[in-house]
Amino acid sequence: MAKKNSNSKIYRFIIYLVFLSISIGLLILSLTNQSQTLIITSYMTLFLCFIILMFKHWRLSIRVHFFSEKLQESLQNANTGVTNTSLTCDDQDILADSAFLYNSFFQEFNGFILLMKRFAVDMEDSSKMLSNFSKEADSSSLQVSKSIEEIAKSAMNQSNMLYKANFTIKDLARAIDSIIQNTSTITEQSNKAAQMSLKGSDIVKLTLTNMNNIKEAAQNSSQTISGLGNKSKQIGEVVQVIEEIANQTNLLSLNAAIEAARAGEHGRGFAVVAEEVKKLADKSTEATKQIADIIKHILIDIDISIDAMHTTTEKVKEGSNTAEQTTTALENIFSSIHEVVEQAENISAAIEEIAASANEVVFSMDKITEIVQGNASAAEQISSAAEESNASLEEISATSNKLASISNEVNKLLTKYV
Repeated sequence: MAKKNSNSKIYRFIIYLVFLSISIGLLILSLTNQSQTLIITSYMTLFLCFIILMFKHWRLSIRVHFFSEKLQESLQNANTGVTNTSLTCDDQDILADSAFLYNSFFQEFNGFILLMKRFAVDMEDSSKMLSNFSKEADSSSLQVSKSIEEIAKSAMNQSNMLYKANFTIKDLARAIDSIIQNTSTITEQSNKAAQMSLKGSDIVKLTLTNMNNIKEAAQNSSQTISGLGNKSKQIGEVVQVIEEIANQTNLLSLNAAIEAARAGEHGRGFAVVAEEVKKLADKSTEATKQIADIIKHILIDIDISIDAMHTTTEKVKEGSNTAEQTTTALENIFSSIHEVVEQAENISAAIEEIAASANEVVFSMDKITEIVQGNASAAEQISSAAEESNASLEEISATSNKLASISNEVNKLLTKYV
């Protein structure tokens, strides 16, 4: 809508200038012949139309130049880590769409990315420049010729500015392609990390299950060893009974030997039996002592094993707690990586949209460059035509006061449309 209003103003201004030129021609007609008036009127109309056309393209090139400078500055800030800049554009055109996509991209990347500084067109300088052009148009024909030459130089400068801006936009497109590749790599690596964290969580869960099984086995072993200790104590009690029986047997064999000695020759066989019983009792006593020592060492080893089992159970319990904490941490890591992957995918989509917009801007700037170069050629032709009309313009010097009054009206009109 703003663009249509601007075009309507320009068309009304052109009609007014045509009417103004006709009025000048009628005024000059009273002083000079008709053919010279038509030539002068034609050149003045052509010159004023060219001024309007050059101002329109000059304003567009200034907007594109400032847009590219702000864009390059924002990208340099982004390379140093400053992403809180933004781009703005008041007009509804492709530059505004590009600024919107660029701002959307940096809003998405930090959530994983960055804002650009406001971009505005300096309308005050444009109005002053237009006023200078109007004053130059009211001056002598020589000044008009020089002004047109300066316009031609300005057109060449605009062409150079557009070329630099086009080069900057192409660098931006290449940088965006690099960012897309880096974002794809980040997404791929994040997916791998998510898979590894999920796999690690499964491994930790399996380890936790195995540690619980080890804990149960250690507890069962501890109970079994405790049972063995009790059995060993019972065996010790039985050994004590056997030792007591051996002692009693030894006493009985001693008594039998005494009785055999009293019996004399008749008790000799009984004495042999008593001796054998004594030997058996001695061996039983020795064996019970050895068994008692063995059982004592077994009980000591059992106590050590029980303590070791308790220690193992505590360590397994601590390991189980650590494994549970590790599982929770891996699950949190997996959730965070999943969010990172989603953000990276959103950023990648936004960058692709910006890349498409940048390509459109490059194409449009190529067309604008061609138009500006054509305007430069037209300016040179108009300069030549203005030099040829210098002789005819000298005849209307008497009407300078009237032209000054008309110029004031033109200045007011120009001020209205600026």
